[in-house]
Amino acid sequence: MLSGHAVTTLHYLNARAVGTRMAHETTEALLSVFDVAGVDGAVLSAALALRWADFEDAVTAAAAKRAKCDALVTRNPRDFKGSAVRVLTPSEAVAWLALAR
Repeated sequence: MLSGHAVTTLHYLNARAVGTRMAHETTEALLSVFDVAGVDGAVLSAALALRWADFEDAVTAAAAKRAKCDALVTRNPRDFKGSAVRVLTPSEAVAWLALAR
């Protein structure tokens, strides 16, 4: 899953880098592979309650918890210290998924 705000951020960054048309295509491709963890008032309140320095990371963690994700995958696991959802690096996630087969 991707959090709702991650999709908008990825689209914005892609549009700046490669143009709107390609950003739309990339976003469509992402949405064909990933579900979206909703971000609503309850998730935002839960993120605020975490009192993390990086609010965007807190929203990601709160959205993952609400969506009942098994793991949160990030290049910066230290940013998610205290997450209620297990935190994995991309390489750890690949190994974990390989074991689940």
